[in-house]
Amino acid sequence: MKIIQKILFFASIAMALTTFIYTLSFSSGWALGKDWLGDFYLEAQTVNKLLFKWALWGVIFSIVGLIFNTHLNRNYYVTNFLFILLTIGCFVITGVEILDKVPPLKEMYLALDPFWLDFISQANLSGGSSTAVFEVGIVLAYLLFAFACLLLMFSIYKLVVQLIRAKTKQKRRLGAKL
Repeated sequence: MKIIQKILFFASIAMALTTFIYTLSFSSGWALGKDWLGDFYLEAQTVNKLLFKWALWGVIFSIVGLIFNTHLNRNYYVTNFLFILLTIGCFVITGVEILDKVPPLKEMYLALDPFWLDFISQANLSGGSSTAVFEVGIVLAYLLFAFACLLLMFSIYKLVVQLIRAKTKQKRRLGAKL
């Protein structure tokens, strides 16, 4: 079970970092479009800042969990459970925000004038207009939900095992006193 624990927590850090990198690159394809893309540009920046904030907290909480040996401890302490729950919360909130904000943003993107889209894409050296960043976001949101579920299931498993271990220890102590 130790190897699964390590894999799960290092994979969750990788997921948090992947989400963070996604938010860094989210609207860079439109970086020079402030004057030509209008409301879409402003909305993309708003969504990007929101996603960036939650992704950053996800990275911070998952790394602090690593510092508290969440990937190694046989017995979890309150801090281990706290940082797992905070990481889960950030994953879920980021996923919900992606699913809530990115599809409408994609619709705004598709409604833009193709000339300006191609012009901005070429100016940013992004290789032409594409909706890939939106599709990647949707996939990322579902991966965040999957990791949140895995972390939650593992935390429940650890809690149950610790409670059983504590009861067994208590029964042994009581039996030794008699």
